[in-house]
Amino acid sequence: MAVFEYRGILIGTGKPVKGVRDADNPKALRAALRKDGILLTLATEEKAAAAKKTKNSINLKAYFDRPSLADVAVMTRQLATLLGAGIPLFESLNALIDQLERESLKRALTTVREQVREGTSFATALAVTTSKRPPNERASSSARSA
Repeated sequence: MAVFEYRGILIGTGKPVKGVRDADNPKALRAALRKDGILLTLATEEKAAAAKKTKNSINLKAYFDRPSLADVAVMTRQLATLLGAGIPLFESLNALIDQLERESLKRALTTVREQVREGTSFATALAVTTSKRPPNERASSSARSA
């Protein structure tokens, strides 16, 4: 499955919406959003959007949109609670993605979930997706998944 960044319009109110969602292709994304009452106006695949940006460009929006330490702490605690309750990792990630409001965290967790689905370990998926995490956090996540 691919991760798409989309823009659309709520059918009932006409309010513009945007978000991140995974789907097999743009047609499947359009159908899934239609079920949620959203008329799709623009969809770009994450990899295509990242490749479009030049190497030397500076994205200030991404800098200021990064998750706060409190957001990461709450998400980590929620994941630990779900895993402690015996819910499988993949289902726990699905539940977290549905609850998250911050797009940057949702995008990162969706990428991690897809890599876990493909068979990558959780620690490796985190390391690849969020290479800017502190070394002690990377070490603790790899120790937990070993």
